[in-house]
Amino acid sequence: MLFLMKKILIPLSVSLLLVALIAYFLASDSGEQYEEYDGVESAQQATEQGGGAGGADEQAAPGEGSSETTDEEGEAATAGAQLSGALLHGTVLDLEGNPIPAARVLLRATGSWEGMEDADRYTMFRQRILGKESVPVRGGALNRTETDASGKYAFALSAIKPGRYDILTSAAGFAPGNERWKWTSESAKVDFQLGLGEVIKGVVRSPEGAPVEGVVVTAAKAAGRGWGGGRGPGGSTGSVDETLSDANGLFSLNVYAGEFDVRGNSTGYSTGAVDAVASGSVDVELMLGKGRGVGGLVMDASNNPLAGVKLSLYENRMSGFGRGRGGPPRGIMRLFSSPLAVSESGADGRFIFSDMEDGNFRIMAEKDAFVTTEVTGELKEEAEKAEVSISMA
Repeated sequence: MLFLMKKILIPLSVSLLLVALIAYFLASDSGEQYEEYDGVESAQQATEQGGGAGGADEQAAPGEGSSETTDEEGEAATAGAQLSGALLHGTVLDLEGNPIPAARVLLRATGSWEGMEDADRYTMFRQRILGKESVPVRGGALNRTETDASGKYAFALSAIKPGRYDILTSAAGFAPGNERWKWTSESAKVDFQLGLGEVIKGVVRSPEGAPVEGVVVTAAKAAGRGWGGGRGPGGSTGSVDETLSDANGLFSLNVYAGEFDVRGNSTGYSTGAVDAVASGSVDVELMLGKGRGVGGLVMDASNNPLAGVKLSLYENRMSGFGRGRGGPPRGIMRLFSSPLAVSESGADGRFIFSDMEDGNFRIMAEKDAFVTTEVTGELKEEAEKAEVSISMA
């Protein structure tokens, strides 16, 4: 009897809780926070906004003088001389206030709860409930630029997908800087001051030992492990710097004192990894693995290929939810983890997730007018590819 109660009451309780949360968020009057992330509409607002830079800066502090606001608008215009519309912009300085030219400035989408304000946690939780948040944790920076001779940088907001980002900046000889930023349709200014730092240098090689150019190499805090981080395909959640290997496979990462997990990703290869690398190391050898993937075919109930299906791949961890290899229920998984990668089926119904590591995975398939469908599988250590078939009704 006790066993039956556990089998029935626990799933029922979880389901009722999810239903209550969904009802609450649907009825919740939090439109202003949520609309900031309403992709198409927000992007259109950013494109149509012709007022130049400085919109958010004018709100920075009540009572700011008009001359200061004008100066900030001038800085944005200078940094974004070749850009139009609203901007994300700022200046990178050293601790003495001198500009740092040629500093890397990167935008990385974040699906992590760490360091988030309560309002942002609420927004992220609500979007996941509504099925609108699926930021993959694999891959490199979505946007990148360098500072000019006066230490200024700028991104056009119309080129940035609405969401939450970590802005990373680094320069040779300096410790990296990191600020969390939330997309808005108005210009925003984020400045950095960098102290002295250290480097990690090395070379990226193919499985055959040849140097590989254009590999995305990241350094992340060695303690930054969690779902989708650390060992997961693509890197960990605490990235402090990112660069690309040169024609000789060489790379240089700017870090502060400590130990870091170094990862390398490149099309056609599986992730290369070296853990707990001490700052100051200059002889790191990052070996990429043989390229492997997870692919398959999506069909409708009549076995016709189904195009345009959104596919999200998650690491399938064992858990105590009573579902064995299936892992946690879909609602729980969507709420508390981000996909490792996303894809979309082509006209022939086929899809592929490239450059994966071995292990258990779970794929969620979604398309309007069809029931969301899941499949699980395993990419075995000795296999080059895992194939799955998904049928949607």
